[in-house]
Amino acid sequence: MLPLSKVKLKGPWTIRRCTTIQWMDQILDTSVSGAELLFLFNGRGLVLGFDFGKKSADFEYLLDDGEWVKIRWDCPDWCGNYGWYRVLYIGDDFDNIEHKFELKVINSSRGTNFRLAMIGVVL
Repeated sequence: MLPLSKVKLKGPWTIRRCTTIQWMDQILDTSVSGAELLFLFNGRGLVLGFDFGKKSADFEYLLDDGEWVKIRWDCPDWCGNYGWYRVLYIGDDFDNIEHKFELKVINSSRGTNFRLAMIGVVL
């Protein structure tokens, strides 16, 4: 796990206590479209965990010098405003070197809330 305190933030972000997912202590939280984050990690893979809900924003990410990838989550009717722990598998077949990960919050028809709960690095 990469500590959320190691993430470089651009725009208004807050590290806050997570009250909707029992096993997560903190989340990185913003409600501003265009807010960005960046972190470096050493490893051969990456997994992200989110506190997701009906009001969650979409986002796009860039790994190293690749292309931007847009993530537009589906949102079933049964989903509440928060509290659905969703995982995004980025990959586990990278070269085991330092990598750069960038993420930008983008507009969603659902809302603008973005809550990153976990950064998992595969060694």
